Amino acid sequence: MKKYPTALILLLAVASLAAAQEASPKRPFEIGLYGGLSFGANTWTSSYGVSWSDYNVTKVEETFIIEALHKLGLTGGVFATYYFSPVLGLQLGVGGMHETNPNTSYYQFAWLWKSDVDNLKSREFTDTGSLTAIPFSFNLVCRLGEESVKGVLSAGVSLFQNSMRAESTFGYGVDLIESVFVDPNYVVTQYVDALPVKIEIPDTKWTMIGANLGAGLDIETSPTTSLRADVRYYYCPGKSINWNFVQGTYDGMFYNKIVDRPFGQAELDEIAARGRTLTMKINPSFFQFSVGFFLHFGGAKAD
Repeated sequence: MKKYPTALILLLAVASLAAAQEASPKRPFEIGLYGGLSFGANTWTSSYGVSWSDYNVTKVEETFIIEALHKLGLTGGVFATYYFSPVLGLQLGVGGMHETNPNTSYYQFAWLWKSDVDNLKSREFTDTGSLTAIPFSFNLVCRLGEESVKGVLSAGVSLFQNSMRAESTFGYGVDLIESVFVDPNYVVTQYVDALPVKIEIPDTKWTMIGANLGAGLDIETSPTTSLRADVRYYYCPGKSINWNFVQGTYDGMFYNKIVDRPFGQAELDEIAARGRTLTMKINPSFFQFSVGFFLHFGGAKAD
């Protein structure tokens, strides 16, 4: 998959050079401003599982999954192009994409008492997040067609400045053992439950090198202006980001026996001792559908 954008770029370069003519373009410079919608075609997931036991509970099984979705986002930017032949040019561009990323966490909590009585509980939480991507692109451009309507193909390398943040809810199983005086003796009672611990990806920024590939239709509106509809794919490699646990006090999510239970450094150390981490691989790649206004200028050159 990583070789795919490179192969398309090389193919575009060969096709453009083959189509190049000796005549100089009438207006070799163009600047374009565009806006539109973005859509990412993938789902991001995190998963976590653990087993434990204590006192009268012979086995506890916890399973946790987060699914985060791309949503329609807003995109915009600017391109500047120099055509060194009627069909072939070099292009610099900067864009921006912002979208919300709702996520759903699924938690399943199962336990077995020594008395062979088993129990199963589950809970679903809905939270949100957001992703921003700013690609800086250097493209090879090929425009095909005559007069007022032209096809425009472009592809090249993109440097992505990405920013991600998210909130979600994590299930953390706990138990409580207490002695209650029942005349004439103390009776030991055990309760189990799970805490709805808040987790977050704080505002995290990173840089990646990727690629972009686009195709558009340019319609001339005057000798120096045009409107362009463009479909473009921005490819950016994925990155794994850790979720952070929010320390505090939490009530049990299934029963009312465990309340104001602290979740702090001791619990974080226990999770670390299990050798487990909670991560999510973010894929910022997206499709872009845009409409732009382009200005063409520069005097005609002598043949």
